[in-house]
Amino acid sequence: MTTNPLYAPLSQAVDGLDVSRRHPIVRTPAAGDFFEGALLGNGEFGAVVVPRPDAIVIHLGHNAVWDKRAQVVDPDRLGTFTDVLTAAEEAARHGRPDEDEEFARYLADTEEGYGAPYPKPFPCGSVLLSLDTRRCEVLGYHVDIATGICSVQLTIDGAPSTVEIFVAADSDTAWVRWSAHGTATLPVRGLRVLPDPLGYDGADGPADPIEAGNAYTRPKSAFTPNEHLTHEQSSHHLAFVQGLPVTGEALPDTPAFRLGLTSDTELTAGTVAGFKGRRVALDPLATHVAPTRELNLRIDLTQDELSALSAAPVAVEMGDQDTARSATTASWRDFWARSAIDVGGHELEALWYRNLYWTRCALRDGGVAPGLFGPWTYRNIGSGFHGDYHFNYNVQQLYWGLFVTGHEDLHHPYLDLLDSLLPQARRTAEQYYGMPGAAFSLIGWPLETTLAPYLCPKWAWEAFIPAWAVQTLWWHYLYTGDVDLLADRIAPFLVDVAQFLLDYLDAGTERLARDDGRLHVYPTVVPEVYGLSDGLRLNVDGHVDIVFFTFAFQALVDADEALRTAGRDALPEDLVERARAAVSQLVPLPTTETDEGTVWVSVAGEDPDVVYNVPAAAMAVFPCEAVSLSSPADQVDIARRTVRRQRTEGGNDLVFVAMQEARLGQLDLERWLRHVRYCTIPNGTATARVQRAGGRYDDATPFDFMARMGVWTENFAVGAVISECLLQSHDGVIRILPNWPLDLPVSFTELRTRGGHRASFTRRPGEADRLELTGGHERELTVVPPWSGPSTVHPAADSTEKAQAIHHPPGPIRLPVQTGTVVRISPVPSLNDELEGTTPCAIS
Repeated sequence: MTTNPLYAPLSQAVDGLDVSRRHPIVRTPAAGDFFEGALLGNGEFGAVVVPRPDAIVIHLGHNAVWDKRAQVVDPDRLGTFTDVLTAAEEAARHGRPDEDEEFARYLADTEEGYGAPYPKPFPCGSVLLSLDTRRCEVLGYHVDIATGICSVQLTIDGAPSTVEIFVAADSDTAWVRWSAHGTATLPVRGLRVLPDPLGYDGADGPADPIEAGNAYTRPKSAFTPNEHLTHEQSSHHLAFVQGLPVTGEALPDTPAFRLGLTSDTELTAGTVAGFKGRRVALDPLATHVAPTRELNLRIDLTQDELSALSAAPVAVEMGDQDTARSATTASWRDFWARSAIDVGGHELEALWYRNLYWTRCALRDGGVAPGLFGPWTYRNIGSGFHGDYHFNYNVQQLYWGLFVTGHEDLHHPYLDLLDSLLPQARRTAEQYYGMPGAAFSLIGWPLETTLAPYLCPKWAWEAFIPAWAVQTLWWHYLYTGDVDLLADRIAPFLVDVAQFLLDYLDAGTERLARDDGRLHVYPTVVPEVYGLSDGLRLNVDGHVDIVFFTFAFQALVDADEALRTAGRDALPEDLVERARAAVSQLVPLPTTETDEGTVWVSVAGEDPDVVYNVPAAAMAVFPCEAVSLSSPADQVDIARRTVRRQRTEGGNDLVFVAMQEARLGQLDLERWLRHVRYCTIPNGTATARVQRAGGRYDDATPFDFMARMGVWTENFAVGAVISECLLQSHDGVIRILPNWPLDLPVSFTELRTRGGHRASFTRRPGEADRLELTGGHERELTVVPPWSGPSTVHPAADSTEKAQAIHHPPGPIRLPVQTGTVVRISPVPSLNDELEGTTPCAIS
């Protein structure tokens, strides 16, 4: 009995580890700037390696190290939601509330804290390996994303040499190794550990030694009075202890960290030639290095209370670098084994792998969720918009591509973040809104405060935020089918948010007193367009509110059904019934007529040609998934027309708009790739760049003003766009290549779908398409293959040539499946050249 070659498992057809090796992150020549450096990380501890012509500089940061200062509005000055809304309505009788003198003064009071010393990621210092440029030349770096290892390339006396640097997978440790060839010693001038040179209040600090050109002399740092800095030095160790800024006076239990450098080669004090011809003593955190042919360095970040870290210097053992290296490469090997794509080395392939690499550098299971800019900080880099958690898309976007790629474990930091904010959200709902449940707000900090920290009405009254905050939790369940997680962690959030949103709906509907039998969202704020408008006419029933409220209520209803089916405790019956009723009673989406036909708008009464900061008029497509390719044709037409016509200003749309277009099969991949290139900065990541004046920005706005704020982790989700073009399942129908060019061969392995199914596919020149589906937690699947003719469905029970194949007519294929069983589908051979459901664009 011979084996049918068709049954070779596609789940092993693409080796993600091998393909990832095609896409190293490379820079030549040397670098002189933070944003030219190589990004490394283990999901919390991050390093930026900048190979300067005269030194290798490593900037360190950590997701959990934050400035601890906070200024919040006193609850008595803040008032209650009902009182403030009454005042806003009174002010709005005469125009915009923010133009009313008294109400404008209130708005200024509630915004005051955002401009004060503020919680934000705090730089953890730098390590500098100074070079003798008379003997060596720095050539650049090579990051092998398959292993997470950065190789700084240089020459010693004209011969090639490599400095290897990596961040350990399982500890807040970075390692450096440099070996000379032959009998020559390494051209090392010295080592330094540098606390961040800026006092971190935003004021100009002293001259920065890393940029000043002299690697040994350093002006005194300007730290604010409530910061604390001590140093440690021994024959093999350099370190400083930094007390984090806190509100009020620094105390022994003030949070702090130690950045330590340990060397296997002796470190010695001494002097160097100064700029004006005098010998200058090295400062306490700089040393000479004894002549050596091999140098091994260990960099450790330790967090504790200030009193504990300052009690006595710590003797750090070098440990075994080879063991750490093996554990780290094994961790990356496991990471790349989850899923893989192969597009023949195309730019799309490189974007998918590199952005997954950076995502893993910023996230790890059990770690602290990154702020806007992840664990890569230096001076004011990483503090734009305070680097905090913005829940009107920024913080969520990083997680959009995790479930389809099988990396749901990297979503756990987000769950933990919401856990930490839940007490605050409940107090905000009760004490500010006077409502039950949890009111997650626009801004989040990893710092305990009584109420949400930023309750300025023109921002915090974005009514959709609580629903958006918990959306990815429901996605987590849909992809994994983890009933324990649903019962223990996800459902309680859905209940709390639904309680709040239902009461918010009832209160707003009653206040509007409209006799139309509908539920209305009031007040609300369209995302960063109108604020509080004239007469509050644009602060009612936003598109984003309607679709997110619907999403949250439907998720609650579906979660209750899933728990009942699994024999678990049901959710509160009265709440579920209120949510079910609200779905049908919510006001319909606002529309308007244009010369192209009906389109959605973000709020009734707006100009359909307005420029948005985010694609607010089409959120029914994504992220709220209310309209899809399975929807009635008239709804799909409105959706496509809206997505095509809406205008966004850039900065917040690189991923967002593309996701909406891909969901409708209308993303022009070549044009999108040009947009990605426009946003790409020297380290390879995509920044936030403006692309259109006419909204918040005008023709005098520097279009790259956000580029130097930090590494925009949200844009690591460009890989999610590529995954959406390969596979979609958000509406319960698995679509293969829903937005893929006809002429670009592709294979993918083990991409995940709703229902927990796994899909593998290959299309190669001269071969028949092949599709493999492995059953998940749902017992049925529907798949739309990427060919128009009939299909052959091959049963998994028999993998021989005599297996009985089932012929299926053109169109969607519905199949019963069991968990772990494999179904293979291929086109009827004579019709393989007839393909549909693909984008007409050509990728060069």
